[in-house]
Amino acid sequence: MKRIVLTLMLALGLLATASAQSGQDFATRFVALHKTEYPDMICGTVSPNMMERIMLLDTLEENEDLKGLLSQVKSIQIVRNGQTAATDSLFAKASRLARLNRNRYHPYKNDKEREIYLRKHKQTIIEMVFISKKQGMFCIVNLTGEMNRKFLDQLENANIVEKTQ
Repeated sequence: MKRIVLTLMLALGLLATASAQSGQDFATRFVALHKTEYPDMICGTVSPNMMERIMLLDTLEENEDLKGLLSQVKSIQIVRNGQTAATDSLFAKASRLARLNRNRYHPYKNDKEREIYLRKHKQTIIEMVFISKKQGMFCIVNLTGEMNRKFLDQLENANIVEKTQ
């Protein structure tokens, strides 16, 4: 599980060099709606090409479970705020956007500091949206791909997503 977290952290670290990706996933839509109002908002992307490169890392050759887990992710987008004063407002707007699109995004777990939404096609999770505000910082982590329930269970087991009741 430590390797999962390490590899995900590596992927997030590659955001600085990854190119932007177009599409209508949650993060892209949110930034398009609010970038002018919040110019300090930052959006980084690990593109499908970068995910393919990650899959070639030597670390993954040693761990088939991790390789199987990451192979389900097509792209990762992370949106965060530059000013802590905007955290509550951004969190409220992101929550509202998800609720307004309730036919597309279904709540998985919500509390006062974090909301998780899933978009599915049949039984396949094609998008996971993590919205959080912790320690004065707002963040959206948007995963796209073809993820299964085992993927979500592995995130829960790695304490990335707390288990639901």
